[in-house]
Amino acid sequence: MRMIIIVKKYIFNYILKALLNSKQIGNDMAEENSLLTQAQLIKLESRRLTSPKLLRLYFVSDAFESLPENIAGLHCSLFFPKAHQDLPPLPRFTSYGTVWPNPDDKAVVRSYTIRTFNCQQLRMSIEFVLRDDMGPGLTWAKTAAIGSQLGFAGPGGELPLIPNGDFKIYVGDLSSLPGITALVSSLPADSLGVIFLYVPDESCRLDLKVPPLFRVFWAYAKHEHLNQIKVFPFPSQEKLSAYITGESSDVLAVRKILRGLLGLSKKEMFILPFWRRKKNEEEYQSLRLQEVNDLF
Repeated sequence: MRMIIIVKKYIFNYILKALLNSKQIGNDMAEENSLLTQAQLIKLESRRLTSPKLLRLYFVSDAFESLPENIAGLHCSLFFPKAHQDLPPLPRFTSYGTVWPNPDDKAVVRSYTIRTFNCQQLRMSIEFVLRDDMGPGLTWAKTAAIGSQLGFAGPGGELPLIPNGDFKIYVGDLSSLPGITALVSSLPADSLGVIFLYVPDESCRLDLKVPPLFRVFWAYAKHEHLNQIKVFPFPSQEKLSAYITGESSDVLAVRKILRGLLGLSKKEMFILPFWRRKKNEEEYQSLRLQEVNDLF
């Protein structure tokens, strides 16, 4: 996933290619020592709203026993059943590629961010952005009965996702909040950095747990967060690094600003678009990989 991910090739090969039904997963997963190398069923335990636009689902599974605790903020693949499927068919990842039970009747595969994980309780949470144009993932998240099962594989990548730096910059929108909140909450207390978040309105603000020396800026108008970035007094003597996720055009605009304003290189930025305006979930999936390949 040259998928605007300027970090570990593991996330490229595993999360994006799984998302787009590639056939190159098996070898890459073996090479990168993934944690759950095969998809497993996990059970929906509960759900709750964390904001008017964020729905958090909690999952439990004995398969989580093989996962370490420090995986919040990493990406995973979820396998959703189609309307006619009681359970999602799960693929096998082999050295020869991805093998589905029935290649003509696959599960719906999507990439999400792990919000929290408790290795003692074998309990994981994942958040879904509530949108008007519901795709298969959000539809399942809102309507599935407690106890329903879906498939899980991952996580992809290694912490820290954000490249090493003395001063960390996080930029995103509603879709970025699960990842940003998970990553920032695990930072040392003396960490330095700033967060810029663009959300629909003040009801979407969260009480973020950030290090004392962090600053957080919320924006509600289009391009307001870009202006906040342009005028922010970034430290000139510190090594900077950035984590940029969210809507495709916003991600690219932020990348351009940070490159021009601060001279950040690709290696100093983690960049990942999650969605695109005027495109629903299904339409964007077909464009996602090509969009990123064109950029890099």
